[in-house]
Amino acid sequence: MENFTSAPLSSTGRPILLENEVELKSESQVSVPLQSGKKVTGELLCAGYLTLTNFRLITVQSKIDKGKTLYVGWGIELKNISLVQDCASLF
Repeated sequence: MENFTSAPLSSTGRPILLENEVELKSESQVSVPLQSGKKVTGELLCAGYLTLTNFRLITVQSKIDKGKTLYVGWGIELKNISLVQDCASLF
């Protein structure tokens, strides 16, 4: 988790991109497991929204609190990602 930083979001929960940052792809209902070596150490985001940019991978999770939707965003620079796997075919 030490490589993740808070990602600023708009009032609608969309990531606010950095200068020269471009959104390449986005998906909803994405889970992101944290892994150290071959051992999964926890899950960062469950059934959230994921945005891939040319700089970062940004996760956004929403929750309803007192009738209001709240959004939380975390980002990780692409240089800190060593492995990406699509597990959709496993289900």
